[in-house]
Amino acid sequence: MMMNNSVAETINFFGSEEVKKKFIPPLCDGTAWATTAFTEPGTGSDPRAITSTAEPDGDGFVLNGTKRFISMANKPGWGVYYCRDATLQGEKKDVTAFLVDKKSEGYSCSKHYKMMGLEGSDTCDVFLKNVRVPRRIFWVKRETGSGYCFGGSRGKEFSRPPPWSAQANRLWTSPSSTARKESLEGRL
Repeated sequence: MMMNNSVAETINFFGSEEVKKKFIPPLCDGTAWATTAFTEPGTGSDPRAITSTAEPDGDGFVLNGTKRFISMANKPGWGVYYCRDATLQGEKKDVTAFLVDKKSEGYSCSKHYKMMGLEGSDTCDVFLKNVRVPRRIFWVKRETGSGYCFGGSRGKEFSRPPPWSAQANRLWTSPSSTARKESLEGRL
């Protein structure tokens, strides 16, 4: 649910009216699953090391590359995919965020990773092979792609912890916290 909310919020903030009307309702009513794809094999989440590419082509871009550990990538819907933008080559900020339909030709996924505690997230790798993104649904300011990723969906810095972190901290520090006891005893 958090992924659907954050991607819908991003579309709401940066999208045209056409994009908002098409993509937000299915994300909000649960008929589509959202994805954010930044991490890559061998690069982790270092924005300067991204190797996935976005080449201009007619009225859009063609994306190529591999994304790693992407939650809900194999579910129908859309996602925000970060790629090195060839039109910004040589500039300091050359990573751009693209809105990708996961039904696009050339979009495929690996098998679901088996991860402890994350069985419901369907985490997998994504393979982009000549995935076409029309310019009309291209919506994040091109020169702020990686800055957007780390600056929050409204372009602000993450200056405070998420609202659930205070509750999680209270649970962790509670004398009755099973997880804390097991961690202190070396069982986690």
